[in-house]
Amino acid sequence: MKKILILLLAMTCISFCACHTSEQPDTPPAENATKTPGSPVSPAVYPLEFASWKELQNAFAPQNENNLCSYFSEQGAENKKLENIRAMVGKIQSGIPVLPCLDGNLIELRNETGFPNVMLFPSELYDLPWLWYFPAYSGRNFYIQIACLPDGVLEKDSAPTASDVIKKLSPGSPNLNNLGMQHKAIYQQELKLRDRTVTALITEYKSDSRNSIAFVYGELLVIVRCDPAVWSPEWFSALSFVPCAENAGS
Repeated sequence: MKKILILLLAMTCISFCACHTSEQPDTPPAENATKTPGSPVSPAVYPLEFASWKELQNAFAPQNENNLCSYFSEQGAENKKLENIRAMVGKIQSGIPVLPCLDGNLIELRNETGFPNVMLFPSELYDLPWLWYFPAYSGRNFYIQIACLPDGVLEKDSAPTASDVIKKLSPGSPNLNNLGMQHKAIYQQELKLRDRTVTALITEYKSDSRNSIAFVYGELLVIVRCDPAVWSPEWFSALSFVPCAENAGS
């Protein structure tokens, strides 16, 4: 059934992506997701899936950006979500580095049958569009999230930390000195990447062995969710990002 949906979507609008309809990502819901009793329920807007780096690269090519937004519009995404998607597309086309690399090479995707490799959510954590990457690594629940920061967030701050940015995006969200009920600890730690050093916001959970490691990379907010087997100085010292326009291979 999924193959039929993919084929129909490819024939009618875009040849590089598939509609995610039945299975959900093997990840917990966004931490700041809330529901107000009695409020209208927005229609479900499913993420787009991409099987390879090349498909993702094609999705953000100028000739395909209208198709990308049309997919979410046809599902009933509100205008604000569509505006955020268009802003993200524009930033990626301008050359913001969004593809994760280890030692200068694109991270190998997990390529596991029945599970996505890359997903684009039109609105998720902090009400921003997010790209989720699922690398080939021991444990299915290891993933990397990236969001392009909205204009104005980085103004008057040449070296913002993830904590600073999150305060601007969502003042009430878990942060330093604002520990949520599900969190064991939230603290900052200097983190050396392949091409820079960042101040990461580390979140530890009471009922999950994985940590969330958030940091600002240029105009990106990056979150790595992983268990201690990945959370090591050696792994992060090889991590960097390159623009989507560069050769993404297959």
